[in-house]
Amino acid sequence: MINPTTLNRLHFQHLAIRLHIQGYSEEQIRKQVQLDGQPAKWSAAQNIAHLGAYQELVTRIRIPGIVAGVLTSFEPLKSDNDADFLAWCEYTTINMLDTLESTRNNFIELTEDLSPDDLAQTATHARYGTMNVEQWIEFFLLHEAHHIFTIFRRLRGVA
Repeated sequence: MINPTTLNRLHFQHLAIRLHIQGYSEEQIRKQVQLDGQPAKWSAAQNIAHLGAYQELVTRIRIPGIVAGVLTSFEPLKSDNDADFLAWCEYTTINMLDTLESTRNNFIELTEDLSPDDLAQTATHARYGTMNVEQWIEFFLLHEAHHIFTIFRRLRGVA
């Protein structure tokens, strides 16, 4: 069984995004931040799109592939040219959030059905090393939390 704290975050962490975007227009959410002559950083909307596309990848391919033993290693995701990310960028913010929340239910169902043997399966990330499925779920949540904080920062004009 997955750690209850991890499962709790999987159920609720993503819901904080709606709190952070309250009171901002679609234009503000889509505005890229550029400071000190640096290249523009992803907008809050692009961060949400990344989270949606990444969640689908983890739910449809990575976790099932690790559990099945067919996905044993992979490189870091490069979203800028990823077709799924670009498709998510076309959604309105509300549509992205609605889709993110509905696909989260698929991820939760997947994790709740994992056996102890499933959770023990491992795969190696080129940068972060070998982790078992439970650690991969934790990695997903840490990655998501980073992007939620980035959304908070972008909406306040902080690169």
